Amino acid sequence: MKALVQCLIDWLNENRSDAHAWQIVNALARDTLGRANSADPSQREFDVHQLVEACQPDREWDYDAAKRWFIRAKVGLFLEARQAELQAYFRGKGHSQGIAVAQRKTTGRHRAPWYLKVYDLPTPNETTDGNEQEDLNQPRTSTQRVQPELVYDFTPSSEIKLSLLGRILLGKGAFVTRSARGAVWAGLMLCSVALTLYCGYLFWTMRLLQRPMLTSDLILTLMLIATTWVFWRYLIRPWTWLLDDRIVFAGELLCSLKEDRAQLDLAQDANGKHVRIVRFNGVCPICAGRIELRYGTGLNSRRLFGCCGEAPHDHVFTFDRVTHIGQRYVV
Repeated sequence: MKALVQCLIDWLNENRSDAHAWQIVNALARDTLGRANSADPSQREFDVHQLVEACQPDREWDYDAAKRWFIRAKVGLFLEARQAELQAYFRGKGHSQGIAVAQRKTTGRHRAPWYLKVYDLPTPNETTDGNEQEDLNQPRTSTQRVQPELVYDFTPSSEIKLSLLGRILLGKGAFVTRSARGAVWAGLMLCSVALTLYCGYLFWTMRLLQRPMLTSDLILTLMLIATTWVFWRYLIRPWTWLLDDRIVFAGELLCSLKEDRAQLDLAQDANGKHVRIVRFNGVCPICAGRIELRYGTGLNSRRLFGCCGEAPHDHVFTFDRVTHIGQRYVV
């Protein structure tokens, strides 16, 4: 079994992914490898809490939170989508058996452990399901195919670590628009507009120069154009889109370097309108890759889509900030 587990680890190393399911399988394989020679099979079994802590040791987990994180990772779907590739890899390494992730059923209040199961590889023209793990909330049709519907995970402001600049501008991650911090944001936008107009004015007044253009004039012209574009691209346009579309991408400088990309969301409640930093992501229902939001192209240049990190141009889903549900999008 040790050789098979090492083969699985080699395959994982050659097919690295940022999907949470990849992290779970990798942690399970490496923990199993250290106990592969144990005569007690229970030594190679791990509950959800142990696996999730091995994937993200820097975070404190309770069992319920770990179980939700594990279920959303969709380990079964991740391996099912890559089953043919994985079996071919085992055959290419000279093995007649493969490794699958399985769950041992328990009764009562005992936690059902997960382990790596050895199974015989089918011949290339046969089909088999080497994965016998439990159906982890996977929506399926009568043909047992996964429905192309995506439920986005929502991360609130309180769970997103901000940078120093983010804490100055956003406080704890959200602020009411009619407040002192809202006035600061409005001042920044007005200053950006004023500076953009001033750059345009300087560029326009350069036509009054009654002399040949010098190298310094050319450099100044390029600097004015670049400055105008920066103010428009990173300060004016995002706020204009936020007012119109209710959600835009947050700047990279607002979040900690270890944080994934986040969004600025314009919400409204009894206290009025407020801007908050949030994050929408998910797990691809086709291959269990990691879904992240991206802007579309062409006529959809201002529309957000959920794109899979494994197949960003093929596994694409719509995004609804209200229902947090997306449907498969096919051009």
